[in-house]
Amino acid sequence: MWIDYLLAIIICIFMKKNNELTLFSDLHTHQISHEKDVQSILNLHLDENQEHLILQDKIIYSSGIHPWETKDELECIKKINILKELVKEKKLSAIGECGLDKLKGDFDLQKKFFRKQALMSEEYNLPLIIHCVKSYNELIEIRKTIKPKNKWVIHGFNKKKGLAQQLIKQGFYLSFGMALLRREDLSETFKNLPLDKLFLESDDSQISIRELYFKCSLILNKDIEEVKQIFSLKKLFE
Repeated sequence: MWIDYLLAIIICIFMKKNNELTLFSDLHTHQISHEKDVQSILNLHLDENQEHLILQDKIIYSSGIHPWETKDELECIKKINILKELVKEKKLSAIGECGLDKLKGDFDLQKKFFRKQALMSEEYNLPLIIHCVKSYNELIEIRKTIKPKNKWVIHGFNKKKGLAQQLIKQGFYLSFGMALLRREDLSETFKNLPLDKLFLESDDSQISIRELYFKCSLILNKDIEEVKQIFSLKKLFE
């Protein structure tokens, strides 16, 4: 395995000398990357200090009400107002992560405020980054009622091929994370899905997004530059 990674790194270095590199795209992360050839969508926690947000080069920002934070309706209302101000000031390029999670939080409040964020993404023409746990049927039903024009991306997808195909058929995009490095069954699912419907992410991992790209290069039997073009963040905003 490490020999394969080494070969991928050597290929990457060789191509860099030709000055033809595109950036490694990271759809969803909770930490700033200091790697010059990585472009990330950095997830911001909603609080009152966001009004002083200073934008940084090569970092795209997203923010939303995480389903785990839907325990108090007044607090959710406060956060939805902060979110709307950030969106109106064009400080965000995506909304989320937001979504549904039956394991934690108030599920009725989750549905209520997820709808609000989904409608906001339509009003301001922004993609939606979604956290979903044991709530896929409800998520699909909400999508059917809203009929969004913007992309809805389920982040950290690590489920079976059948569910992946169902979600893509319903119009969702899927973002895969570091579970691809250790799960062969997930690799099989990944390589048998339409690549134009997929993204890659680091989420809260301390592992560089580069390693995930090298792994995908091996899974797909494609060179690293082609992999970077396939999973570019550009398609999120097309």
